[in-house]
Amino acid sequence: MSHLDSRTSQALNQAQQEAKKIKQALIEPEQLLIGLAFDSDIFQLLAKFSVDVAKLSQELQSKEQTGTFEGQPTLSENSKRLFEEAYSTVKSRGVEFISPEDLLVTIFSQNIAASDFLKAKGLDKEKVEKQLSKSSTFVYGKKSTLEQFGIDLTEQAKNGELDPITGRDREVERLTHILLRRTKNNPIIIGEAGVGKTAIVEGLAQNIITGKAPKDLADKKIIQLDLSSLIAGASHRGEFEERLRSVIKETQAAGNIILFIDEIHSIIGAGDTEGALDASNIIKPFLARGQLQIIGTTTTAEFRKYFEKDKAFERRFQPVIADEPSEEAAIEMLKVLAPKYESFHKVVVTPEAIEASVKLSKRYIGERYLPDKAVDLLDEASAQVRLELNEGKKESNQIKEEDIEKIVSSWTGIPITKLTENESEKLLHLEDTIHKRLINQENAVTLVAEAVRRGRIGLSSVNRPISSFIFLGPTGVGKTELAKTLAEVLFGKEDAMIRLDMSEYMEKHEVAKLIGAPPGYVGYEEGGQLTEAVRAKPYSIVLLDEVEKAHPDVFNILLQLLEDGRLTDNKGNTISFKNTIIIATSNIGSALIQQQLQDNVDAAKKAEIKIKGQANGQQGQQKEPDNTKEKFEELTKILMGELRKFFRPELLNRFDGLVVFEPLSEKNMMEVARLGINSTKKLLLLQGIDLEASEAALARLAKEGYDPIYGARPLRRLVQTAIENPIALLMIKKTFIQGDKILIDYDGQTEEFKFTKAVVAPASQAQSQKTSDQSPLPTSGQASQVEPPVNPVIQEQLPPVPPVPSVNTPEQDLIAQANNQTQTVKFDSSLPPAGFGQAQATTDSSPTANGTLNGAVG
Repeated sequence: MSHLDSRTSQALNQAQQEAKKIKQALIEPEQLLIGLAFDSDIFQLLAKFSVDVAKLSQELQSKEQTGTFEGQPTLSENSKRLFEEAYSTVKSRGVEFISPEDLLVTIFSQNIAASDFLKAKGLDKEKVEKQLSKSSTFVYGKKSTLEQFGIDLTEQAKNGELDPITGRDREVERLTHILLRRTKNNPIIIGEAGVGKTAIVEGLAQNIITGKAPKDLADKKIIQLDLSSLIAGASHRGEFEERLRSVIKETQAAGNIILFIDEIHSIIGAGDTEGALDASNIIKPFLARGQLQIIGTTTTAEFRKYFEKDKAFERRFQPVIADEPSEEAAIEMLKVLAPKYESFHKVVVTPEAIEASVKLSKRYIGERYLPDKAVDLLDEASAQVRLELNEGKKESNQIKEEDIEKIVSSWTGIPITKLTENESEKLLHLEDTIHKRLINQENAVTLVAEAVRRGRIGLSSVNRPISSFIFLGPTGVGKTELAKTLAEVLFGKEDAMIRLDMSEYMEKHEVAKLIGAPPGYVGYEEGGQLTEAVRAKPYSIVLLDEVEKAHPDVFNILLQLLEDGRLTDNKGNTISFKNTIIIATSNIGSALIQQQLQDNVDAAKKAEIKIKGQANGQQGQQKEPDNTKEKFEELTKILMGELRKFFRPELLNRFDGLVVFEPLSEKNMMEVARLGINSTKKLLLLQGIDLEASEAALARLAKEGYDPIYGARPLRRLVQTAIENPIALLMIKKTFIQGDKILIDYDGQTEEFKFTKAVVAPASQAQSQKTSDQSPLPTSGQASQVEPPVNPVIQEQLPPVPPVPSVNTPEQDLIAQANNQTQTVKFDSSLPPAGFGQAQATTDSSPTANGTLNGAVG
């Protein structure tokens, strides 16, 4: 029974179950007929003759006699003769396996009850054969394993079913030369996925049909073997080998067949089970003797992985290298293919769309190859236009350049479509937008904004990142903040940038985390932290924070990244950085910076003493000129010198700009304080509470939070301790609830921050409120009325805060009040700079005049 195909084996198993059910020792042809009726193809065949298969089975079963046998039924003599005659018939046709159709036709040739039963239903051998001859899946007398598991490419070329090919004449000619050899006449086409390896074979098939092929190939047929179908359903041991040997025998018998196996590396190990050979070892002897011709295709990586390990198999093939076509060649290929897509999608493909498909895919889709990626772009753009036509969103059925640009943008996230008016306005005023979050640093902001505009308009180098910078300067002046701001401006959110803290790559072995661990190491399958991030977001800002803390080997990786705009990960994938902005921040020379800034602070104190002395009557002293600019230029030179000592010249030379950030001045701190209050306001608005600070409060925050050595961070901590902590406690106490507006002011005389609640006055009270005797909110240390910008408000007197147990925390001391008394904290100018939690609190218990709650600052 080794010559049964999978369908016939299933029919035999069903017949055996039927005989077992009626306890018969032998499987008669009647049971075989019942088993055949369970096959879907036989079921459909009998249905065409109006035979009710269910009724047929019932009638056959009704004539069966129940026996007493309890074992496994075997074939009767009549059934054996039936299989022998069926095998004799298929063998005469050069076929190895008996199909259910073969068995059904053979039943008519036997003088058995099953044959009489079918004839009683109006069936005979001639009718069944005639019906089978019309079937596309079975041609009686001609069916072969090749036809079942293969696709005739020459027949498809004859019927015009293959896509036209151009630009591959050299590869087709090389293919032809190898096929005409006496030995080792098996070409294998090696190339990356998408370069058109299969198309080369299809081009040869078209040459054979059109007569362009040599005479020795004129009668050849190219059959593409479907290896997956050959393996599918081969559940019995040895069944796959039998199928493959049958294909080889049919190919040898025909004498004019060339087998084409796409992804030929998959035959190595195919069908390999315990005690059985895989497909490559079955084919190998026939190739060695020159009894079989095969064309294969595979990728470079798979060829190395599989073929180079099996030298005996590799030397039977001759390589044909299929390189990625040039842009010009790819454009010509798409011009030839365009009519096919026009016919399918019912659109018109313009020449500029074809050119855009090739050029944009080449520039922005780095991991794939031409012409495949350009064809996919054109195909999807055509589908998109067709869909918009059906929905009435588009009137023209022409595929234009902007349609291709939209698809590229949707694939990669890179904005390459033509600038809209809103986006143009946004790019023109990019510096102003950045300065809403970043104070001062005009030079750095200008350099970055120019790089963004240059990259967006398409004037940046196609082989390097859009721009790359090293940001230097004191701590807390906005180096990292500029990168965050740029990410928010360009992408709408801060976390859109790729941030790497380079302190995590201090050890030599951690460098591999950037591009992925080598094969055999833990994490190999995960890929690199940098390469995978850019692969997922090719248009992004890459922030290398505190780059000087990384191991020196990291700088070797940066050399390739900055110069060529690409990195190769641990799996050999090339990741493009051409649409990224690289920003490296560094604290090199921080000790020198701090010393310089401390000297400036000391000089400023001396100057202040001199000025006070002049005010006390000392004559002959003049105010010293402001030489801040000269000092900054001197500081810049020092930092550049330190930078050149630390980094190699070839690395520094690859950055587009080395930007030194200026220390923040007292004037800048006012705006920084405003930004800090606005950040708190945004958080409160999420809770339904508004916030407004007077100029006096901002001025006090700016003064106490100013530290030229530590930048803006002390002010940020000051906002937390002096503003956010008191507000948080008051919200917990339900003093401020949803819908309230908090007014913050500073009283210069008492050195107190005051937190006052303002509520929107009802419409009926709006006019009378203007003449109210309510105490106004003081601003800038003056008792002037502050009117809210939109809604009329009244300053609500807060009820006395009930007493709470005394604890040794500044926060709870802040709201500990009893019997109309309040805790206040005054500034002590002799203490260290604010923001470090070292301010000294002095308690002053005094009744409040207007009942408002006064906050304290630490």
